[in-house]
Amino acid sequence: MPLLVHPRLDSKPWGGDRLAHFGIALDGKNDIGEAVLTSNDAVVAQGPYAGQTLGDLVARDPETLLGPVARHFRSTGFPLLAKLIDAHENLSIQVHPTDDLAPTDGCGKTEAWFILEAAPGAVVYAGLQDGVSVDVVRKRLESGESIVPLMRTVPVAPGDTLFLPAGTIHALGGGIVLYEIQQQSAITYRLEDWGRAREMHIGVGLAAMNPDLRPEPNHAEMRTPTDRPGPAVHCDFFSLEVLQIGPGEWIEIARESGPQVFTCVRGGTELSTGQGTVALAAGSTAVLFANAGTARISSSTGGRVLRAWIGG
Repeated sequence: MPLLVHPRLDSKPWGGDRLAHFGIALDGKNDIGEAVLTSNDAVVAQGPYAGQTLGDLVARDPETLLGPVARHFRSTGFPLLAKLIDAHENLSIQVHPTDDLAPTDGCGKTEAWFILEAAPGAVVYAGLQDGVSVDVVRKRLESGESIVPLMRTVPVAPGDTLFLPAGTIHALGGGIVLYEIQQQSAITYRLEDWGRAREMHIGVGLAAMNPDLRPEPNHAEMRTPTDRPGPAVHCDFFSLEVLQIGPGEWIEIARESGPQVFTCVRGGTELSTGQGTVALAAGSTAVLFANAGTARISSSTGGRVLRAWIGG
């Protein structure tokens, strides 16, 4: 059955108040950087599992709930971490490790972004300029110089997706609101932080960096009741697609071999399976486990839903 989950709001030094544009209730706060949607400690909002966390549910029956694909992932608990992020200011320049370089009790952090809102001239920093090696980055950091000039500056617009494999040096620029889907990992190695006095992780960050990764944004094609393009993002760890449902329309969702996450970012929708239905207003997220069977997304007024999943 669909499980509606409560978001967790995290204050950040670079956060703002624009997640309210996408249905997140901020209770007057203006420094919210992240609405964490599907962490292991995400709490089920209603139904027979209300008050329990996704991590608790998975721990009791991982074989059934995660299915034949996700149970093999190097992750503890629910394997998909989804967030809404408001970058009022630049985020740190950072690197995430691959599974091979992550601590043995965790996993790496490959992620993808779907841009929801971008101020005029907004950019992300994604990869190093051609010809820049890890040694060049190291020497600049050791001398106390900024590494920003070494990085690629990439303009983005609403509707763009950017796939960031683990090992990519990157930073989210200010003026952007986005949806992020990633491996269930909190490992971030900061290399520079725009003058903020936070801890840096130079040694491990440089060791985790792959200087050959230079991601480019792609504009996501939307799935509608009459058109089904390929996923906006597809990799070994997750897939992502954008569902656009008009008034009175519906889209059938096939059963997957792993869990699925549905986040409404515009309008209002309903997610239904043979076991029940939940309303997904803007800002709401629901989870389907691998045993949920087929599902349907419908809307009486029209809506947009981001669907992330593990499976074929």
